[in-house]
Amino acid sequence: MRGSPVLMYHGIGAPPPRVADEGHYNVERAELEQQLDLLASRRVISLEAMLGGQRGVVLTFDDGERSVLLEAAPLLRARRLPAVLYVTSGLLGQPGYLAPEEVAKAGAAGLTIGAHGHTHRFLPDLPDAELEDELGRSRETLSKLAGVPVVHMSLPGGRGDARVATAARRAGFRTIATSQAGLASMRQNAYEIPRMPVNRGLSPARFANLCDGSFSLYASAMARERALRLAKRTLGNDRYVALRGTVRRWLGRS
Repeated sequence: MRGSPVLMYHGIGAPPPRVADEGHYNVERAELEQQLDLLASRRVISLEAMLGGQRGVVLTFDDGERSVLLEAAPLLRARRLPAVLYVTSGLLGQPGYLAPEEVAKAGAAGLTIGAHGHTHRFLPDLPDAELEDELGRSRETLSKLAGVPVVHMSLPGGRGDARVATAARRAGFRTIATSQAGLASMRQNAYEIPRMPVNRGLSPARFANLCDGSFSLYASAMARERALRLAKRTLGNDRYVALRGTVRRWLGRS
């Protein structure tokens, strides 16, 4: 498989209280250090470089957790590795998330600031006026705090569609990072950049396969993602999330 792996992280260590039951999205500091050391033997590039046609591994972080600034940024900077931090502007100042004044600090620490919506609602579920407000408010807020135009965004919950892409373009965003499995390429739609999640407990061998674009791993992930997309379409976002939560609680007790 050809293209650039775009890896999707969230936070480091314990998750914020509002998502305490989603700790699997957060890696431990030791895991991140090991993964970044592994990346030393590979080419890590910025999102802009990938969009310009270069190939390599792209690192991204969703939500805007404070641990990315405090824990991840120093590790990245020490290794001279670029990354994008997609921030949910409406969560700024809440426990576990960046304070408003820390957005500029994250940018100064070497992170490219992107948007992740204002309230983290599923964008396709919003009426037109609310969708435009959600996107416009997040971009305006973050651009003002970062001191530079924010032109990249990622989809809250990975939910998006053509209407969302059109609204994002109108709001001034140049790219959208999704949660769809696959490798990214400059030839594809910049509003449909695929990413692969890095969750807690990922083995070093599997992480290496992610970074190397392993055919079997990506093909399996793409097939799983297609099945989940069908389930989301069939059930609707709210019912799907409720069912997923029930299953996870049941598995936790079993």
